Amino acid sequence: MITLPLEALEALRVQSASEHVGVVFAQRMRDHIDAAVVRGDDIGTASVARAIGLSYAYAKVIFGKHVGQPIGGYIRTCKLAPAPRMLEAGDTPAQDALCNSDNAVI
Repeated sequence: MITLPLEALEALRVQSASEHVGVVFAQRMRDHIDAAVVRGDDIGTASVARAIGLSYAYAKVIFGKHVGQPIGGYIRTCKLAPAPRMLEAGDTPAQDALCNSDNAVI
């Protein structure tokens, strides 16, 4: 009769440990995305998963569970964050793209 409560406790311990691992992976993915967006890198779910060393499907599940939105949605949010500042400053996305592009023809 004691083995059932012990098994339940072990299951809770394992679940708690896997929760922590999920939080760590989600934070690593967010950090990777934030840095890639700042650099202007082309980034997507597959490249994020590869960079962190996770499968595509597992990265999507972990990110959605711990961040509360899909990876693609988070990437879009990060890329669009400077838009209000750019609009207030009178910049257009095309001007910004030309200024930040290594291949810009001037």
